Amino acid sequence: MSNQSNLLHYWSRWENKLKTLVKSRNAELHFPAMRRRVGSHDHANPDVITFELEEPILILEAPQKASSTRRTKRMHILVDGTFTFGETAGHPCLLSAGCNLTLFDPTVCDEDSSLRLVLVDAMHFDVETPDKHGNLKGFHPFFHAQRGISHDDHVIQHLFAKYTGRTPEEVHVDQSAKDTIGHPSLRIPTPQLDLFSVMTMIAADCFCNPADAPAPSPRRAVANGETRAELLFVELLRLLTEGANVVREGHTSKMLMQRVATANLMSAGHWYPECA
Repeated sequence: MSNQSNLLHYWSRWENKLKTLVKSRNAELHFPAMRRRVGSHDHANPDVITFELEEPILILEAPQKASSTRRTKRMHILVDGTFTFGETAGHPCLLSAGCNLTLFDPTVCDEDSSLRLVLVDAMHFDVETPDKHGNLKGFHPFFHAQRGISHDDHVIQHLFAKYTGRTPEEVHVDQSAKDTIGHPSLRIPTPQLDLFSVMTMIAADCFCNPADAPAPSPRRAVANGETRAELLFVELLRLLTEGANVVREGHTSKMLMQRVATANLMSAGHWYPECA
């Protein structure tokens, strides 16, 4: 299979595993198809293509915190992102990636059942793109997180209207916090946080509650038909790290691994192109 076919097949496998975990906490997942972006080919290198989502991933009624004392507080989550990779090249094939995570505090009006969405946080994660000479931007960590960025209000209104049985006019969006939640230019070095990694992070922090009773053993859980968050999360981790994930390793991650191996230690300093 080509990298394109592998990515689309791998994407489809995520839906069932993630949906099972989300449903186990009485939340709701709407998982879009992935598609090739129109005009995504790099004219200098026609094998380089970009994939995006048809619409953002939407998680309704996600627990706000994996804690026994705050399980009643719920939020709505949007996740969006892209992958750019070599279509015919083998590993490493990922050239760049981006992911946008938005968290909303929802309130339903008692009078008319309209939905009010207040943005409480937004952040995005980047995998830096090397230029044609293999160089990266100065002072930019290879992988990093930044505060800010979300979607236009009308995109959010139509998406929530579609999945909550409302009209767009009944969905009121307040993203005024977008400009005050943090310094937008502060780039925090991170591991590679692409769409798959961010979904794993959300699963761990929102749907894996340490206070929930763990299954006595994987075999007993399966035999009794139990769905325990711990076991479901391990399945997600296995899916994230298996070889079928064609975008788990790119040119940038290769560069970073070589630096860490040579230095025999791991330091955030290795994330910067200035580190020799």
